[in-house]
Amino acid sequence: MSSSGAGFQGKYGAPSLVERAVPSARLLQEVGVDGRHLATTSVTTGALSNPVVCVTAGDSMVFTISSPTHYPVYLKDSVMNSNPSFDYGAFLVLASQMTTKAATNNTTPSLFSYTFSTQGNYVFVDSGDAEQLMIVRVTGPGESCSDPDRYIQPISEESVASAGVTQNADIIIKPDVPLLVGMGMILLGAVVAVMVGVGYCLHKGWSVPKLILRGYRHLYMKADVDHTCEDTFRKDNDFSKFKSYLDPHPG
Repeated sequence: MSSSGAGFQGKYGAPSLVERAVPSARLLQEVGVDGRHLATTSVTTGALSNPVVCVTAGDSMVFTISSPTHYPVYLKDSVMNSNPSFDYGAFLVLASQMTTKAATNNTTPSLFSYTFSTQGNYVFVDSGDAEQLMIVRVTGPGESCSDPDRYIQPISEESVASAGVTQNADIIIKPDVPLLVGMGMILLGAVVAVMVGVGYCLHKGWSVPKLILRGYRHLYMKADVDHTCEDTFRKDNDFSKFKSYLDPHPG
């Protein structure tokens, strides 16, 4: 398995760095997974990008890391992981070493080997590009890969399903405490503000100024037409003034 800017490249056989360092005759004897001589198939199969790898518990994977900024990182929060007690401390050590190499501009390729001893599904991403993915399926006693001759396959719906990788249905999402506290404080503040506003309105003295202006009748009519006004209805009454003209029998 190689890790670079192009993502994970799965290859049947030993990494190129090992092939250059170990004689081929000895390599065929020493490098293999569950008795399968990987170097004999690498010529015909080539490398597969972002693969699903199916191995047996106890098998090892060797990673060729060509750049200190691109190395495998265990995606511990992936819903496809099935072993919550997986010890990925070796990958944390690798990350620390790669960070040190990057800080010193050391671009020498590195080899990293890890033995998967526990059954389960494990998801890894590239440290420099989280969209580059690799899934490792580790079978336990009495289990086997769906296709032992093609245990490295590109990620697809079919290959993931055939490898037995499924989404974890028993997911407990950790609550976002700061978000919950913030929303609670906002709600509490809104309630307090409404209560204070209502209380202020209830206890405020709503003063209405006394009406100074009198009515239209008082301002714009000289005669008081109120029916109680004697002057209007007796003195200035037309019936009283011209009574003699109206009365046919004046007395």
